[in-house]
Amino acid sequence: KTDHIICATDKSWATERHLVTGERITRPDLIKRLTTGTPPTLIAELASTDADDTATAIPLVVGTVEVTVADAVGEPVDTSNGGDSDALNEAHSAQLPPSSCTYGLIGLLAVDPAYQSCRIGSSLVRAAEEYARSRLNLSHAGVWVINRRTDIIQWYERMGFTWTGRELPFIWAHLLLDDTVRFRIYLKPLA
Repeated sequence: KTDHIICATDKSWATERHLVTGERITRPDLIKRLTTGTPPTLIAELASTDADDTATAIPLVVGTVEVTVADAVGEPVDTSNGGDSDALNEAHSAQLPPSSCTYGLIGLLAVDPAYQSCRIGSSLVRAAEEYARSRLNLSHAGVWVINRRTDIIQWYERMGFTWTGRELPFIWAHLLLDDTVRFRIYLKPLA
């Protein structure tokens, strides 16, 4: 048994094995995040199919996604003040270009390959958008997408995200198999 829990496999249509090796989060790190709620992690579960024992059935976790707050430059924003995003927006407005904003950064989206193409990923992204809007009081959601992943870029664009024209270095540089990999920042206004 490995300590790593989020795995890219060749079975997944969303594999990045040709660009990135290794894992972005370990089992202990994920457990810590889930037990502390920091950062908030949303979970997609399926009900047990065991009709004999629905009262004690343990749901099957089929996907997860995190929601944090970042500024338009891509820097994480400290929400320890209770998540007052108006204060965050005001505090950062003097430091950022006028078109910038803080946004709900949707990240570490993972769906069990056996359940991909079942709308679980898009459901998780929509739930993360709603969390950013209603719980964090933010007007935008954002994702960082690997620039070489045209399939994922198109998927996010179909969901209403637009490339800002900004790119960031891949934050797990030691995992790169291709040194041209960067993150593109995509944003979406939240209604």
